[in-house]
Amino acid sequence: MKKNKAGSISAAQAVEGMQASLRNAEALLEEAQVLSNAGHPARAVALAILAYEELGKLAKLANVNHYAQSGRMGAWWKAFRSHNSKIASQDLLTLCIILEKMDQSLIEPVVVGDTAKFLNRIKMKAIYTDLQDNSFVCPLDDAEVIGREKAVIDYVQTTLQLHRAIVATLTPEFLADFWRDRTRQDKVDDDVRAFRGDVARRWVSDRFAPPDIPSGPAGSNPA
Repeated sequence: MKKNKAGSISAAQAVEGMQASLRNAEALLEEAQVLSNAGHPARAVALAILAYEELGKLAKLANVNHYAQSGRMGAWWKAFRSHNSKIASQDLLTLCIILEKMDQSLIEPVVVGDTAKFLNRIKMKAIYTDLQDNSFVCPLDDAEVIGREKAVIDYVQTTLQLHRAIVATLTPEFLADFWRDRTRQDKVDDDVRAFRGDVARRWVSDRFAPPDIPSGPAGSNPA
């Protein structure tokens, strides 16, 4: 996407970017499933998590005007281009609140922060050879990556479906109207903080991820 002279993005461009990001995420996940069916679980996992990261761009685009108005477009572009699994799970909540499509039963499992940390760790293990328990392990032989293949792909598919449903009803006019209402934008920030706190209290004490994707032991990411 080409930036204009002011470095900001119009509502129409934002919606266009959201549609393009969603389409790319769908293609990445489809390719992950092709690899999975062909017996390449490690690379399938890596591509599925890349699709998950791509979905994080949707919320960034929905909230870009907030950055433009405060003169922080440089920070926005850096975040937009960041390859970070955390953005998809954390920003899906913001996106849902902005578009007034909150469904706690669907969103809660997706916004638990430790799930994103887990996915980022698994992505790195699915791509790079690293030292584990005093032995070097190739991703093709990593039992944890292979064992979590179906759960990861299914989880990303669920997250993608939520984003697809949101984008299907989004219009540039709706987004522009939201951007003009600064009071509503401030309320989004308050709602996100409150809801995340509530999720943390009620979910993280019992589990760090949806049932099919346990967090697993903490570990360093391969470089």
